[in-house]
Amino acid sequence: MAPLLFVLFMVFASVYGQACSPGTFRFNSTLCVPCNTGAFSSVANATECTGCSAGTFANVTGLVTCYSCKPGTFSTGNTTGCFACAAGTFAATVNASECVGCAAGWYANTTGVAACSRCPAGTFSAQNSTNCSVCPVGKYSAENASACVDCMAGHYGATTGLTGCTHCSPGTIANARGSAACIPCPPGLSAPAYGATECTACLPGTFAHTSGSPVCAPCAASTYVTTTNATACLACPAGHVSTPGRTNCTTCDLGQYRAPGATACAPCVAGSVPAENGTACVPCGRNQFTCTRGVGQCSSCPANTVSASGWSVCKPCPGLSTRTTLENNCTLNGAQVPDITVSDTYESVTRPDSNAKTAIYIGVGVTVGVMFAMFVVYIVYAKMKTSSYSPQV
Repeated sequence: MAPLLFVLFMVFASVYGQACSPGTFRFNSTLCVPCNTGAFSSVANATECTGCSAGTFANVTGLVTCYSCKPGTFSTGNTTGCFACAAGTFAATVNASECVGCAAGWYANTTGVAACSRCPAGTFSAQNSTNCSVCPVGKYSAENASACVDCMAGHYGATTGLTGCTHCSPGTIANARGSAACIPCPPGLSAPAYGATECTACLPGTFAHTSGSPVCAPCAASTYVTTTNATACLACPAGHVSTPGRTNCTTCDLGQYRAPGATACAPCVAGSVPAENGTACVPCGRNQFTCTRGVGQCSSCPANTVSASGWSVCKPCPGLSTRTTLENNCTLNGAQVPDITVSDTYESVTRPDSNAKTAIYIGVGVTVGVMFAMFVVYIVYAKMKTSSYSPQV
């Protein structure tokens, strides 16, 4: 009803020679006609209406100015309305003549937005994106990233959408960028540090038996290895020994042996010497002895003494019997005499206190000898005193 009245008013005014008001234009020099939608006139007596410029619109007739498009919308001019920006684009200000694509690392997943949104960490996007893509395994990203970054060598990314990578644990490596998993070091190699990019060969004297070893272990006592990349150590041969982490074995010291399974050498007890293979001790033969532990060779008993196998001392021949160093037994007048009996085993190697017992016997003998000498002196003194005494008459 109102537009009709306005038109009638304009016609009436024109009949009586009145000026056309803003929002209208003079038609055929006689009529004032309202501007159509999409156009305007801002002055009186306009001969024509002007189309709305880009970024503005006129959705009704007779406007003196066009309306502004709000943020998130745009127009190209001479339009009756604004258009919403498509997804992936935005218009940040009023009067926009076009929408701008979202920059890489940003997105707009709906229409008509005034600003794009940041891609969260762990995702990325290209220009004009309507959403963000998740970083694949082996890669990561910070906020509003245009692309994901490869995990550095020595690090890995096992899952998608990571904001950072994890360093490889000791015993494992990642020797290339963008790794999704770390690789365990093979046997014979190790990686002692976090974030390693390569495995290190075990040095001589050390080994790594299994894969994924953080460090190479030293060879145990009485084992050795001479090469690198060893996965096991070798046992020292019989009669040889080594300290931990050695590349070679040494023979046991003189008078010592190493039993199978033992990790150290031990001295042979008195009355025995190491066997030829060095794995055990053997008793000294008849008429031989060693009086202390750890002796490498048995000694021959002196003349006129005898010993049984495994003795640590030699025993004098009994009575008046004798024995040369070339004889095996004690003899008297050319005949062998019993020189060793079952009761004489006190000097056997099986008695570890034989040296102490010998010392006791020597001490007792010295004591008896001293007492006997004192007794003799006393008898002589008594006889001298008796002979010098003369009774008075």
